[in-house]
Amino acid sequence: MNAAVRWVVWGTLPLGGVLGGALGTLIGVRPALWLAFIGSWAAGWFVFFSPLRRMRDVPQPEPTSEPVVTS
Repeated sequence: MNAAVRWVVWGTLPLGGVLGGALGTLIGVRPALWLAFIGSWAAGWFVFFSPLRRMRDVPQPEPTSEPVVTS
């Protein structure tokens, strides 16, 4: 799992660098940094108000009436 998380996080770093550079060029460095700040706060608030915060157990799938056939 650690390798998968690192692959996702480090894989998006070049994309973020290009996007940040483009935004800094188009709208200026300070507005681009404010936009990044607001985006990081918005991500935190999204998790804060999501149902994920109230979950205590992992939901289990409902049992089916048909038997599962494995080969």
